[in-house]
Amino acid sequence: MREKQWIMIIEDEEELANLIGEELFDEGYDLIYSPTAKDAKFKLDNQEFVCLLLDMNLAQGSGEDIIRHLTRGKDILNYATPIIVISGSLDNSRILSIKDRIQGAIVKPFTMETLVAKIKSIL
Repeated sequence: MREKQWIMIIEDEEELANLIGEELFDEGYDLIYSPTAKDAKFKLDNQEFVCLLLDMNLAQGSGEDIIRHLTRGKDILNYATPIIVISGSLDNSRILSIKDRIQGAIVKPFTMETLVAKIKSIL
C-alpha cells in the first residue's frame, strides 16, 4: 500500500480547484481543497502536506497571509513544504515580494500538464 501524498489546493475558484483536483487525483495524489484563507489555515494546522497550490487572491485573507501563517516562528529557508503559487500574473509585485518563499509559480490560464510537470519536478 502506498503512502498518501496529500496536496492542498488553496483556490477560491471552485471550478478551477475541481479541475486541478481531478487531474491530480488521476496522477495518484490525495487532495484537500480550501476555498478561503481561514479554512486553509485551520487545515494546515491539523495535517501535513507534500505540496501546496496557492492562489494569491482568496476570500478571508490572501496568499501572503497563508505564507505568513505557515512560517510564523520559523526560518522560511527551513520550511519544507513546497509552495506553488497560481496567479493571473507573475509580474505582480505580490509575487515578487514572496519569490524567496515559494518553489514555483504558474500563470493562469495554464494546462494541467504544466501543473503536473511542475509538481513532479518539485517532489
